[in-house]
Amino acid sequence: MATTINCDSKLTRAQELYRIALSDPDWDPAVVRQTTGWSDEDMSSAVKLLAEFGLATRLNGIPSGWAARSPVMAMSDLISATTHDLEAAMNLGLGRLSSLSHVLAGFLAMHEPGRDIELVPGREQVIAVLAEAAKGTSDMVSMHPPMINGVRPAQPANLEWLAAGRSMRTLHMAASLQTPSARQHFQELTDAGAQVRFALSLPLRMIILDHVLAVLPFEHPVPGDDRSDGPAAMIVRNPYLIEILRRFWEHYWHSADEILPQTTASSTLSERERQIVRLLVRGLTDEGIGRAIGVSERTVRRILSELMSKARAESRVQLGFNIHRLGWLEDELAVP
Repeated sequence: MATTINCDSKLTRAQELYRIALSDPDWDPAVVRQTTGWSDEDMSSAVKLLAEFGLATRLNGIPSGWAARSPVMAMSDLISATTHDLEAAMNLGLGRLSSLSHVLAGFLAMHEPGRDIELVPGREQVIAVLAEAAKGTSDMVSMHPPMINGVRPAQPANLEWLAAGRSMRTLHMAASLQTPSARQHFQELTDAGAQVRFALSLPLRMIILDHVLAVLPFEHPVPGDDRSDGPAAMIVRNPYLIEILRRFWEHYWHSADEILPQTTASSTLSERERQIVRLLVRGLTDEGIGRAIGVSERTVRRILSELMSKARAESRVQLGFNIHRLGWLEDELAVP
């Protein structure tokens, strides 16, 4: 016998609908209205609230047109969105700092050359400055966004640095893991003793040696210099500016992922794994995923365990977060 549930708030109705949708992926709105006594407006407001919370997503092929998303995936989306907002704010701050530094560097180059900031034209000269500074330093931190004019990391020099027993921590874009040559580059660094981490976005290229020197790209013509043998760089020796740059770098380092390259390329996913990732991100439960692709719930759990290993995730929440960060099935995750 059907019982009527008295819901005195939209939140209570949304919670009840969520419970129903989780327990029965093929839930029927007409049946729910009949068993709960809800009006069309009650049903609509409950679905809308679940969608706003990220706990329901549109899905064709089921009576309701809506699938319940697991709390794990909803939380992963929230973490990803929050991280994106924080990185955007940091990028804005770094952009302003970079602009100010360029103006300051140009002024100093014309009026007070050779003091705290120096403009060095040409790749070879930049490499020479780094080689000289390396003689008396033992710690290197760097970040390398793609397609940014500036000093490019030289693998032989990096390996020589590490062979001398020096410390290296380097940040790269997670998207670069999709390139086999880049993955090989990161693996060589890791094998040589470097610590490598990956972020969704990085604001600018930089190299910092100890607390004594920083190298930043300089995208404007160097005053009084007509050479064009490569991009110019800004050499910073001011300890206060270097400390600010290191703090920015440390922020990105602590929020980045340490993931071995060979475990992250989407090309390593089988078609069945791609199906499960796609449905997992949509928020389906293990039971719902199994029904959608025609396998047992036990098989789904086994494949999810293998995916967690590939993504170096220790929990479902971390798996969902890493799926976003690694760009797995990027073209297939959009909800229609």
